Parts: sequence; C-alpha cells; structure tokens
Amino acid sequence: MARKRNKLRAATRLKLQQIVRLYHAGKGVEEIAMLLGETIGNVTDLTNHQEYRKLEAEYADKLYKPVDSMLQQRNAQRIMEDVSPDAAEALAALLFDEDPTERRRAATAILDRSGHGPIQRRAILKRLELDPVSAKLLSEAMKDAVVEEIEAEVVND
Repeated sequence: MARKRNKLRAATRLKLQQIVRLYHAGKGVEEIAMLLGETIGNVTDLTNHQEYRKLEAEYADKLYKPVDSMLQQRNAQRIMEDVSPDAAEALAALLFDEDPTERRRAATAILDRSGHGPIQRRAILKRLELDPVSAKLLSEAMKDAVVEEIEAEVVND
C-alpha cells in the first residue's frame, strides 16, 4: 500500500513540476489542462496544492535570481560609469590642494588606480623573477620614476 502512495506522490510531483514550467512559459490554466490531458478543475486544484507553491518558489528562484543579480550588477556598473568622470575630476583637483598631504594622497590614489601602485609593481617583479635582466631594467625605470616624483614634489612644495 505504501508503495502505491509513493508512486502517486511521485506522479503528482511530476505533474506539479510540469504545471509550474508551463505556467512560467506563459500558458494559462485552460491551455495547461489541455496540454496535460487534465480537466481545468484538476489543474486548478493542483495549483492550490501546498507542494505546488513550494515548487513554484524554487523554480522562480532558479529562473529569476540570476537575472536580478545581473540587472543589479549592470545598474551598479552604469552608475559607476556615470560618476567616474566626476570622481576623477575631483581627485585631479586634489592634486592642486594647498595641503601637501592631500596632494600626496591624491597623487598616490591616481597612480594606484592607473596600475602604478606598489602592489602592481611587486606583481610585475614577481612575474619577472625568471628574467633577471628584465627585472633589473624595470627596477631601474621605477627608481627613475620615483626620483622624478620626488623632484616634482620638492619643486611644488
């Protein structure tokens, strides 16, 4: 007897899954009933089933969460693209601030964001460990750049 109930439950669950999929495909109750060979009343009863609500919520999560996440990411990206010029302009304006600390912070922020920060330099050196000649040339170039930065600061101060 228990075996027969499990088969009925499995069949009912399968029918509920089919109804959920058809509903999310834009089909109405009448069309679902016709496609599944059920009566409209049967389909309506199945959509009122507690298991149907659970399956519908699971299906909606799988179907819509990635889309919602992607839309939120795109909106955030658009916002960042819209305000980036203003942020860059504000950062550039800080280069001419009266406070030398603010000028230094702005210069460091600009260099860091343009790929000239200490982390990027260390990564480049790490990649070039196998090529000591290139590492030495890069190191000398960076020293020259640092010297130029210091000379520029001395002139500006």
